[in-house]
Amino acid sequence: MKNFVIFQLDQLAWRALKVYGSKDSYTPNIDKLCDNGVAVEAAYSPCPLCQPSRAALWSGQYSHRNRVWSNGRNWPITPLDDSFPALGEEFKKAGYKAVHFGKKHDG
Repeated sequence: MKNFVIFQLDQLAWRALKVYGSKDSYTPNIDKLCDNGVAVEAAYSPCPLCQPSRAALWSGQYSHRNRVWSNGRNWPITPLDDSFPALGEEFKKAGYKAVHFGKKHDG
């Protein structure tokens, strides 16, 4: 069974990483992960805000479906509907140990 580590970062641009050609940054641990794993060549954000983007990743649903529309300033954050299976739950069903840590404000 292969291992997965999913990083969802707010403030890290692709152009800052050696794996994508940067010569100006020092990111040895991220470089090791990329050298021994997979570096994504194209990715798209479902929303330009961090909280709705995280909620979309975990729920598999765009903001208009999962109801996480903002970072909480203009609209209150609606908890994700239990009818959407969370990504971690899907990994658990497949036999993985799923752990979520770090920023949690994702609906």
